[in-house]
Amino acid sequence: MKKILRNKGFTLIEMLVAMSIFVIFIGVLISSYTDIVKSQQEANDYRVLYSDARRVFDKLTEEIRGSAVYYPSESSTYYTNVNESLRLVSLDGQREVVFEYYGEEGELWYGEAVGAVGNEYSLIGSEDSRVSVSEFNVFVSPVDDPYKEENVFADGVQFQPKVTVFATFEMERRKGGDPYSVDLQTTISSRFYTESPKLEIPYLFTFTNE
Repeated sequence: MKKILRNKGFTLIEMLVAMSIFVIFIGVLISSYTDIVKSQQEANDYRVLYSDARRVFDKLTEEIRGSAVYYPSESSTYYTNVNESLRLVSLDGQREVVFEYYGEEGELWYGEAVGAVGNEYSLIGSEDSRVSVSEFNVFVSPVDDPYKEENVFADGVQFQPKVTVFATFEMERRKGGDPYSVDLQTTISSRFYTESPKLEIPYLFTFTNE
């Protein structure tokens, strides 16, 4: 009796099915990996955005706490509206600090003058940066210097000066779409309890409120 030997192996259909399953599996892996990488990039971008925003607010807080709000002696309505700039001055009147927002460029500038020497630079937002400021509002209360002699009995302004800052920071996405956005707000009270000093130096910076 003869034995019939049969070669065992895969048929063409089985090979096609196996290859199809393998391709689908690889596609799922690649898609998952791409999503993970994209999520990590977005998380890193948002972290950079928030870090830059916090850096700006830390600088604002430091300067407001270390200086006095500048109240012009000739105006009692200087801070009645929402401001996009803030001017501070040291108690000896020798140091001037200005924060200036330029909405069209999305930039926030910082200027410092000691004596007759001034320096200014962009805190955030530039042609080479993906981070910009889309909104920057400063609210000063009270609107007039509460320590001026003529305001001693003015109940509406007899409060310790404080500054509230609200800003929206944005970062462009790598592949288009709506930008990342973060809103920050802080309120800082003045640590000085005397009439605001008068600047003993010429104005070295432009100021949108003037």
